[in-house]
Amino acid sequence: MKRRSLLAQTTHTLGSMIGNQGLQIAAGIAISRVYGPPGKGVVTYAGIAILGVVAIADGLSSAIARQCGSDRTNGPAAAAAALRIIALISSVGALPLILLGALVPAQHALLFVGLAFPFALYVQTMSGFHLIDLNVERTNVASLVINGGAALAMLLATVLVKPPIDVIMGIWSAGYVAGAAIIFAGLDFAPADSARVGASFALAIQFALRASGAAVMTFLAARVDVFIVAATLSASALGNYTLALAVGELMWQVGRAMSWSAFGRVATEPIAQAARLTAKITRMILALELLIALGAFVAGPAVFTLVYGPAFAAAGPVLRVLVAGMAIYAADSILSYFSAVRVGRPGYILRVETATFAVCAIGSLASVGRFGVIGPAVATTLAYLVSFSIKSTLFVQTTGVSPRSLLLIGVSDLRRAATPADQTGPAAVA
Repeated sequence: MKRRSLLAQTTHTLGSMIGNQGLQIAAGIAISRVYGPPGKGVVTYAGIAILGVVAIADGLSSAIARQCGSDRTNGPAAAAAALRIIALISSVGALPLILLGALVPAQHALLFVGLAFPFALYVQTMSGFHLIDLNVERTNVASLVINGGAALAMLLATVLVKPPIDVIMGIWSAGYVAGAAIIFAGLDFAPADSARVGASFALAIQFALRASGAAVMTFLAARVDVFIVAATLSASALGNYTLALAVGELMWQVGRAMSWSAFGRVATEPIAQAARLTAKITRMILALELLIALGAFVAGPAVFTLVYGPAFAAAGPVLRVLVAGMAIYAADSILSYFSAVRVGRPGYILRVETATFAVCAIGSLASVGRFGVIGPAVATTLAYLVSFSIKSTLFVQTTGVSPRSLLLIGVSDLRRAATPADQTGPAAVA
């Protein structure tokens, strides 16, 4: 397999993310118009719920990178162990969701989350093998099928056929099945020794418990402010707050594309080189995201009023409070990945994310009554700054990389450092 440059892979990843986002927005508009708020609510609720499954799988993917990043001979045993863990978690998690969704009308969306559960878990977990093999493109194709492909099918069905909402949700679940097939098609492992599989299973469970806990806590820390606004303020306030938050999170697409494309290199390269790459990605993300944040700060409020109408004018000040913290937090994921996978401290990341959750939750609760939506926005920004500061400090102390090299972009970063196109990757993945 030819190994493409990091720039090419980042471009490929960003392109798939943009395609996903555009098709999902189009499908969401169509579903809202045809099925109204109840139909849109089912789709949105399922999308939020499946993120919890993905968060669990993030820990399993990190466990794979930890076991196989520096020793590719662990691949067959790690793959067999991962499949056992996927089966175990799916048996515990999927069936209750299916039953709850089938028996409780208000939780009907969870029926389709339960159906998608094992496939979503498989995709995110086994993508770890493709990342350490530097085959980012296959994971992007799987993501494009799961998100963009399913959204396109949902859009066409909604516009052309207008079937019951359960059919639309069935298409949503089927996207994860198709994505799992794409990930599976790229894996080719020899049979593994049972004793080695058992040892790999035990190590993966221990690591994944902490890494998955950190990922789940990250998910909660990024959403607790929304739950608090929903519980304490009006529907109008919630609409303004979530609009500002959604636009702010669009900024993360650039940082996520760069981080995801670099994960395999961070996991497999010598640790000194991996540290330099992590620092370079971090400072480049910061530079790009802060530039985007400046544009959003200046133009965002006017765009809200122009596109969404005067009723959404209150979203502008919220966006202006959020953008600085969100720009900095865009670089948070690659620091977390390095600390968990290369330093081997997922428990530390779990503690940091717990602190981030606490800052956001306590700050939002303490300020929302007096300051309205601005209070949770300030608390969220503060939580993002706390998280990034602590992880940056750990990275500097662990690697010896200077704070300046981590945070400030230089002239050399503007040059394209392409990897030779004929360099081949590891042979663990076909």
